Amino acid sequence: MHGVLLSSLPVGAGPSTPAEMIGLLPVRLREWVPLAWDELPSAMGDLVVLTDNGELTEDAFEAGMNYLEALYGGDG
Repeated sequence: MHGVLLSSLPVGAGPSTPAEMIGLLPVRLREWVPLAWDELPSAMGDLVVLTDNGELTEDAFEAGMNYLEALYGGDG
């Protein structure tokens, strides 16, 4: 996941290590992922992946399910 994230960002942007990225997952994406957030849906920037207890948030689960649905349609 760390490599996928880094491949989507400019060189030198984003967390340097997988451990650093894991530490940032309880933080809203807009606070640590350097993207043009004013050009993206606000819900995307507000997404928090993990709770402080390390559990997947409901919003992150739903975003993942929406992605899978778009990717596979009715076949998946």
